[in-house]
Amino acid sequence: RRFIYMPTYDKRLLYFRFFDPVVLEEYLDMITCYPKKLATFFGGELIHSFGVCRQDDFVDYVPTINLSETERAEKRFEEYEMQIFIDQYDNKLLQQVGENLSKDFPELSGQYDEKSVRQAVRENFELAKRHNIVLTGSIYLFTVYQLAFGKPINDLDEKGMIMQILNSDEDERLKIVYINKIINQLDSEGKLPLMEVFNDTH
Repeated sequence: RRFIYMPTYDKRLLYFRFFDPVVLEEYLDMITCYPKKLATFFGGELIHSFGVCRQDDFVDYVPTINLSETERAEKRFEEYEMQIFIDQYDNKLLQQVGENLSKDFPELSGQYDEKSVRQAVRENFELAKRHNIVLTGSIYLFTVYQLAFGKPINDLDEKGMIMQILNSDEDERLKIVYINKIINQLDSEGKLPLMEVFNDTH
């Protein structure tokens, strides 16, 4: 129970849902290569093993070293651990965005392979992150525009208005509204020809 609240490297306090099988499995997978962390989490020899339900399977985590003789680490969530969890979350998020795109636009398979779609999602995620844009819907929209018009959104207008909006201090939702207006205007003027895959249905 002492792990319900986990202090962090930067003096914060996390509510650590180790009783959630997904969280527990991810954490155990992460600290497997860190004996001192394992010794702390297992309480030396206090805990024999952790059992985790994974869909129809049951995974039993049993240490292969003598943790009673292993020096224990401080009970703390380190910066590298935080980054690993963030990266895992981001990867799952981007995978979901890619799957949603393929589901919503099945015609994409005629123009782009799965790797290209994933790459476009990743590029727009990085673009959004650089400009403090965090909503999944924004990343999805940017990727749709890139796949539809064949270039990243920041390259769609010659005057650089979209980049000005991205660099502004406006609220994220307002940024999206303004960007949509610019793209709709350019599209109505025929300056943004759709990629062939989108011509028939979108």
